[in-house]
Amino acid sequence: MLARSPSFFRQYLANVPKRHSAWPRQWRRAEPKRSYEVVIVGGGVHGLATAYHLAHDHGIRDVAVVERGWLGGGNTARNTALLRSTYRHPASAAFFQDALERYRTLGTELDYNLMVTRRGYLQLAHDEADRAEFQAMIETMASVGAAAEVLSPEAVRKRLLLLKADMVGGLWQGEAATVRHDAVAWAYARAASHLGVDIVEGVDVSSLWKFGDRACGIETTAGSIETRRVVLTAGWRSKALAATVGLTLPIAPYPLMAAVTEPIAPILDPVVVSMRHRALVQQTARGELVLGIAQSDAEGETEHDPFGIAAQSVQGLVTLFPSLAGVRLMRMWDGVIDVTPDASPLLGETALEGVYANCGWSAGGMKAAPTAGHALATEIATGTPTALAAPFSPRRYETGALIEEKIEARGR
Repeated sequence: MLARSPSFFRQYLANVPKRHSAWPRQWRRAEPKRSYEVVIVGGGVHGLATAYHLAHDHGIRDVAVVERGWLGGGNTARNTALLRSTYRHPASAAFFQDALERYRTLGTELDYNLMVTRRGYLQLAHDEADRAEFQAMIETMASVGAAAEVLSPEAVRKRLLLLKADMVGGLWQGEAATVRHDAVAWAYARAASHLGVDIVEGVDVSSLWKFGDRACGIETTAGSIETRRVVLTAGWRSKALAATVGLTLPIAPYPLMAAVTEPIAPILDPVVVSMRHRALVQQTARGELVLGIAQSDAEGETEHDPFGIAAQSVQGLVTLFPSLAGVRLMRMWDGVIDVTPDASPLLGETALEGVYANCGWSAGGMKAAPTAGHALATEIATGTPTALAAPFSPRRYETGALIEEKIEARGR
């Protein structure tokens, strides 16, 4: 191997900024117009997916996605990027199975490497009640075409050689996967922008307008924008925006945290979850362990003890895998998730004509984005919700047709 002189490296480093300064932008940095056919509030994966499908599937291109920060910088950037369809309610299982299948071909559709990696999902059963619950879940999933199985304790330990905690088996979904969350946002943004959608960053929306019984515009830090259709994909902040036109969205904010360890040798292939020990863990290709830290029990944006919550989840992880006790945490972060009374999303037109909700996903928003974006765009364009989305109507609380996934909100 040829030795390189110090002057070579100084010259190389001097040119690094130049090498990375001429890349084309992936999406246009648009200035907001005074009116649009559709305005989407929130530039995460759900807002961007909805914009893409409006333009691509229905030819509705007079659309703005308005993001108060940077694109994909909210909960899209703060999740463990797990894709699965292990849910208790048939409507949930069908919806998330469709999304899981869409993710398999989404990279090809958007011409972007989303780094979808089939990992498998293993949720531990610590007693016979857990096993019975898993068996019932499997039967529900099978009724909508989703597959999973209950593993014996021996089969679990074969997959998790370092596991030391007591358990009586586990729920296994082999087709579960992980995805690069940032890439999903970037891919949707690029595709939507190329189709004519305006991506507006750094503009905050303070309120909605209505005239009579329908939406007619929004107020932003860049001025007023007229529109007859507003889509709220701003997470828990959607509630406050809806309230400016007299709408009540039944969502509450809860902090949710994650952490990353230093890189270690490969020890985990699947994503592992233990509800009893409030732990979720997966290992990245770089060797880091990504920990999903349990949701705070305290409602509110800031009313929680982050280190106390993290300690519970880390202790749970060490109970499962004692050999990890010496592994050091590199960083941790938190976000605020939006949770509904039945822990299922609000998806569709609200009681006010022209205002659509796409929020209340608890911690399951990333895995749902392809199906949610397609479904909501279809309802906006045609006036009719898809069969998969209809059960999640924001108006289901008026009829009592709830999609109960309450326990699941802490396992996502």
